[in-house]
Amino acid sequence: MATISCEKLAEEKIIKLNNNELGQIEKNRNKTDTIYTCSGCSESRCFTIKQLFNDQTNYIGTEAGQWLDMIFGKNIIED
Repeated sequence: MATISCEKLAEEKIIKLNNNELGQIEKNRNKTDTIYTCSGCSESRCFTIKQLFNDQTNYIGTEAGQWLDMIFGKNIIED
């Protein structure tokens, strides 16, 4: 979540990431450590961290991005 948050904050020009931070984000996105995820009754399985960031069938990055957009007041439908 921290990686996605930093990327989103930089995209919004709220923070500026230095080269060390950008390098760490790249390392984070490409880790091959395996972690177990549980999506309730629908699906539970192991993923590499790289898959969680890059696999189109996994919505963790998308969900986090949408949550941050909501925090920033984007994509809000007003009645």
